[in-house]
Amino acid sequence: MKNSPAEITDYRRNSLQLVKYLAAFSVMWGHMVAHYGLNVPEWINRAVSFFSGVPLFFAISGFTIWLSLERNSAPRHYFLNRFFRIYPELWLGVCASVLSMIILYPPVRSSLAGAGYLAAFTVTQGTFFQFWTPGILRGFGVGTPNGSLWTICTLIQFYLIAILFYRFIKNKKIYWWFVFAGISIVSNLLKPSLKKLLPETVYKLYLQLMPVYFWIFCAGMFIARYRERIVPFLAKFWWGFLALAAVLHLTRWDLTFSYPFFTTLLLIAGMTGFAYALPGIATGFDLTYGIYIYHMIVVNIFVHTGITGTYRLLPVTVAITALCAAVSTAFGKLIRKRCSMRRLESDSMRK
Repeated sequence: MKNSPAEITDYRRNSLQLVKYLAAFSVMWGHMVAHYGLNVPEWINRAVSFFSGVPLFFAISGFTIWLSLERNSAPRHYFLNRFFRIYPELWLGVCASVLSMIILYPPVRSSLAGAGYLAAFTVTQGTFFQFWTPGILRGFGVGTPNGSLWTICTLIQFYLIAILFYRFIKNKKIYWWFVFAGISIVSNLLKPSLKKLLPETVYKLYLQLMPVYFWIFCAGMFIARYRERIVPFLAKFWWGFLALAAVLHLTRWDLTFSYPFFTTLLLIAGMTGFAYALPGIATGFDLTYGIYIYHMIVVNIFVHTGITGTYRLLPVTVAITALCAAVSTAFGKLIRKRCSMRRLESDSMRK
C-alpha cells in the first residue's frame, strides 16, 4: 500500500522495521564475508554495504525516541522502558556468548586468572563497557567474542542525554539544532589530533563517546521534530535522496567523520521517506535487536571451530541467528509484559 505525502498523519504507520532489517543484514553480511574468508564479488559487497547498518540504527533510534518522548517524557516511565528494551535480551545474549567460550575455549576454564577475566568480561558486556575485551579472550573466534555490541555503550549514552536534550530543545529555535550537530562534527574533526596526543586506550575510549556520533542521532530527532514539514517531502522524493546517496557511495566522494557525512545524511533522508511512502510493507515483527546481538556469537563459534571458507555458511548463519533472535525477542517481550503488570499493580497500591 502506498502513501501519498498529503495522507501522512499517523507517524507510527511506516515500514521502518524493514529499514532496520536491511541495516541488520548489511552489518551481518559484512561480518560473515570478512570472518569466513569468502571471496565475494566487490560489487555485491558494495551494494549490501550501501544500507549502512550502524548509522541507520542510530538515526532510527533518534527518530523513535523523539516520538516516544512526545507521548510521555516522564523520567521514570522513560528510563524503565529503555532499561527493559535493552538489558533482558542483552543479558540472555551475554549468557550465550559466555557459555560458548566456556565450552570451546579452554583458557577461560583452566586457570583462576582465565575465569576471573571471563567474569569481568561478563560484567562489562552486560552493563556499559561492551567495547572492552581482555587479552586472554583474543584467542577465541575472531578475537572479539561479540565485537558488534560496542554500539550498546553509545546507545546508552544517547538514551541518558536524550530526555534532557528533548526538554531543552523542543521549543528552541532551529539554529540550536545546528549548534549541537556542529559540536558533534567538531568532535570528529579533532580525531586525527587526539589520536596523536592521547594514549591508545584513551583514544579508543574517546571513539565510544556520544559526541562522535551525535550528528547521526540528531538527524533522526530533527526529522521527528519537524516531521509535518519534512516527512511528506522525503516521502515524495525518497528515490532521489537514495540515488544521490548511491552515487556518493559508489564514487567514495565524501567527508568522513565517524561515517561518510553526506552519504549518511542522504541515506537517512531517503530511507525515512521510503518508510513513509510505502508503509504497507511493514513486517509486523522486529527481530533486529536479536539479530544484532546473536550474529557474531554464531560467527565466532564457526570461526573458532575452523568451519569457514564456504558459502553454505551464509544461509546457515542467517537461519541460526534468526532462530536465536526470535527466542530473544519473545523473552524480552515476556519480561517487559510481566514487569509492566507489576508496575501497574504497584502504582494501584500507592493510590
